[in-house]
Amino acid sequence: GDSILAMHFLTRVRARWGLALPVAVFYQEPTPDAVARWIAAGGSFGPESAVFPMNAHTPGRPTLIFLPGWVRNTLELQFLARELTGHLNCLGLELPPAGEGPETLEALAAGCVRIIQSRTLEGPLYLGGFSLGGLLAYETGRQLAEAGQAPERLFILDTLVPTRRPPPGLPRSLRFLRNLAVHPWATVDKFARLSWRRRVQPAWRAVARTRIRTPGPSNFGPMPQRAATYAYRPLPSALDLTVVLTWDRRVQLAHPAEPWDQLTSRPVRCIQASVRDHYQLVKPQHVASLAAELLQDLDSSSSMALERE
Repeated sequence: GDSILAMHFLTRVRARWGLALPVAVFYQEPTPDAVARWIAAGGSFGPESAVFPMNAHTPGRPTLIFLPGWVRNTLELQFLARELTGHLNCLGLELPPAGEGPETLEALAAGCVRIIQSRTLEGPLYLGGFSLGGLLAYETGRQLAEAGQAPERLFILDTLVPTRRPPPGLPRSLRFLRNLAVHPWATVDKFARLSWRRRVQPAWRAVARTRIRTPGPSNFGPMPQRAATYAYRPLPSALDLTVVLTWDRRVQLAHPAEPWDQLTSRPVRCIQASVRDHYQLVKPQHVASLAAELLQDLDSSSSMALERE
C-alpha cells in the first residue's frame, strides 16, 4: 500500500486498542504479522523507535534526517529517500502521539533535538522537512546550533512561514498584482482555486447541504501541531538553507527566498521546482528530479566550503 493506508491502519489500531505503534515497526516490515510480533514482545513508543532508516545505508555517507509533518511522521518522504540511496543515509523521525494539551513548535523541536542527540551518527548531519516539517527542521536546526551541534545544511521543501505573510488588505493586494505580472498563469490558477475553496464551495454547501455528504472524521487523529504552526515565531540563526518551492508556493511570495533570507545571516539557496501543486512535489513521479536538484545543490555547497577552507 502507500503512506495513507499505513496511517489509516496505525490510527485505527490506536483507536480500537489504545496502542501507539511507531511507524518504524510498520515501515521496516509492513505486515500485520510484524505488528503483532512487536506487540507480543512488549514494544512501546520511545526514542529508540522514533527514528528509523528510510533507505539502504552506505558506510561513510552523510546522514539526512527528515523531520515529520502534519501526520507526525515522514512516510510521505519515503520515495524521495529511496532516490537518495547511495548518496545520503536517510533517517525518518516520528513524533509521539498527540496529547490532550496544546503543543508548541519549539517544544516539538526540543523533543527532536533530544532524540537526535541520543543517536550516534556518522559523518555530517543534514536536516530536511516538507511543508510543516520544514518549520520543524528549521527550529530543530536552530536549537542544535545553540547546543554547538549545528547541521551542515537544512533542506526546506515547499514551506511557508504563516506568521510572516503580508497582512490582509493593501499589502496582500499589491503582492497579488506583482505576482500577476511576473507569473500570470500560476497566479490566476492559485487565485481561482483559493476562491473556490474559501468562498464558492462553502456557499454551495450552505445552499445544497442536503445533497452533499459531510466528510467523516480524520483517520490521522488530533493535529494540535497545526495550531502550533500558526503561533510559531521563528528566531534568527546562522544556518545554511536550501529552499525548494513549487509554483503553488512561489506565487505567494515577493521573492523566492522570502522570508528565510530574513531568518538566517547566511545566503539562502533557492530551487524552483517545475511542479505546480504543493502536494505533488514528493509524489513518485517527481522525486527523481527533486533528488537530482538536492544532490546538485549539495555538491555545489560542498565545493564552496572547500574553497573557503
